[in-house]
Amino acid sequence: MNFFNHLSLRRKVVSISLIVTLFALGVGFGLFLWQSISLFEGNLKDKVIANASLTASFCTTPLAIDDRKGLRHILAKFKDFPEVTQACIYNRRGKIYATYRQKSTDPHSFSAFHKQLIPSAQFKDGFLHVHQPVLYNNRDYLGLVYLKVSTRYLQRKVNQEMFILGGVLVLLLVVCYLLARSLQGVVSNPVEELINIIDQISEKGDYTLRAQRQKRGNDEITKLYDQFNHMLEQIEWRQQQEQKSRKKYQGLFQNSVIGIVRADFNSGEMLEANPRFWEIMQLSPRTKLDNEVVNYAQEDLSRIKELLLQQGFIRQEEVQVTLQNQHSLWLSISGRLTPQQQFEGVIQDITSQKARSMELKQANHELDNFVYHASHEFRAPLRSILGLAHLIKQEQDRGHIMHCVDLIVQSTQSLDEVVQNALALTKNKRVDSTFTAIHWKAKLQTFLDNLTDFKNTDRIKVDLKVQQKSAFYADLSRINIILGELLTNSLRFTRHLEQPLISVDVTVDDFKAVLVIQDNGEGIPAQELPKIFDMFYRGSESSQGSGLGLYIVKNAVQKLNGHISVESTVQQGTIFRVEIPNQGKPNTITGTKKINAPPN
Repeated sequence: MNFFNHLSLRRKVVSISLIVTLFALGVGFGLFLWQSISLFEGNLKDKVIANASLTASFCTTPLAIDDRKGLRHILAKFKDFPEVTQACIYNRRGKIYATYRQKSTDPHSFSAFHKQLIPSAQFKDGFLHVHQPVLYNNRDYLGLVYLKVSTRYLQRKVNQEMFILGGVLVLLLVVCYLLARSLQGVVSNPVEELINIIDQISEKGDYTLRAQRQKRGNDEITKLYDQFNHMLEQIEWRQQQEQKSRKKYQGLFQNSVIGIVRADFNSGEMLEANPRFWEIMQLSPRTKLDNEVVNYAQEDLSRIKELLLQQGFIRQEEVQVTLQNQHSLWLSISGRLTPQQQFEGVIQDITSQKARSMELKQANHELDNFVYHASHEFRAPLRSILGLAHLIKQEQDRGHIMHCVDLIVQSTQSLDEVVQNALALTKNKRVDSTFTAIHWKAKLQTFLDNLTDFKNTDRIKVDLKVQQKSAFYADLSRINIILGELLTNSLRFTRHLEQPLISVDVTVDDFKAVLVIQDNGEGIPAQELPKIFDMFYRGSESSQGSGLGLYIVKNAVQKLNGHISVESTVQQGTIFRVEIPNQGKPNTITGTKKINAPPN
């Protein structure tokens, strides 16, 4: 195949034509020669078998009467059959009775005797070997006639046939060569003309040139010319569009309201920048931005370079830079890394947007914390105070009044504790939680005492079980939120029952606290369970809450890295299960948590 790669198109066409022709003629002549040889061999075999059969019929009587002279006389007739070089006749016991040799000098080479009842013929060692049995009345076996026939006459005919076919093949190849040379121009001339047009376009860069067809047609060459001219038209049109786009780009580049820049990725050399870029940077055009004119954090530069190498692009990456006048800017950078190791991108001054965003985040953060604590944690103590105040107005006994005052003081202290925690969370701005030792029995009892303002709460039976053998540390404000909302919900939805029951079970170990609050209230429909933790969700029209309680409970549990789940059956009750990790520090010597038994 390498030989063809170095040939011209004309010679390739001629060579391919000759190869295809030679292959087709070779296959055809080979099949014809094979068929001729088969025909010659078949004719010879039929002729010899016929003579052998005739000879066998003549040998029946001489073999029966043991007439050897008559047998030799029969074999002598093969002198008129020059192809037979040797012949012999065997009797039924395999003894040779008569022989024939074309030349007396030829040695005997008769095959070994094998009794045969059917004739056979086989080409072997350049001879045809024929065995014909001698049968009397087609039943009695009398002997065997053997003929050895030379195939040199057959080979002579084959050689003559091959000579004739070879001459015809050479003649046809010459004719095909002459036809291929005269017809190759139909393919090569248009292609060479097309190559000349391509050379002119490559040299001059003029895409207005076109390949001219001399004849009309619908063959592949004609289609090639048409497609080539169409391609030139497309290139010319795209060149015109590119020139228009380049003018538009230059206008946009120069007048853009965002900074556009192209710089070398490795050296940092400024290759191109529009006026808005230098206006943002408050600099005059220069070849490089170094730390003397623009101060930026090295980690920001490393981060941007790493993203460009990994992804090939960056989108709205924010960096802070300090200019020569010590003015700080926030920039948003987007761009890509080209294969030529150049950065092409845009920058925007987002200093004012960044300031507004920070202010908005700060306001949202403070508002979230206020709603998070004030609207849910303040409710129970305030209602307790209001309830106790009403009791004082109606109470005449001084002892009962003082007892109510003590309860008001206790609720006020609890309320003050929540306020202090809310202020601390606001000031810390979502810093890590402050872990405090939680004594679950005392905490739960305080909550239950503070919920006495609910109507009919004196009828509600509360079963409180606390198993705390280990010190438990968690964020107190979030624990208050979880307990307050869950207990309030249980009281709210059971107080109207004839036999209301709330069960509170707390199990604390070195690793976690498991809080289970169960009531026999009205329950929650199964289809509503997935939505009860959504913001502002109310289970029914009769719900008195704001719809934020369980949403805030779930967020508080998540802040503590805990888990909350619920099970409920309508008209049977609801079970809330809360798991909160113990944040107590492990002992550095034993590797276990310090255990301080809570007070009874």
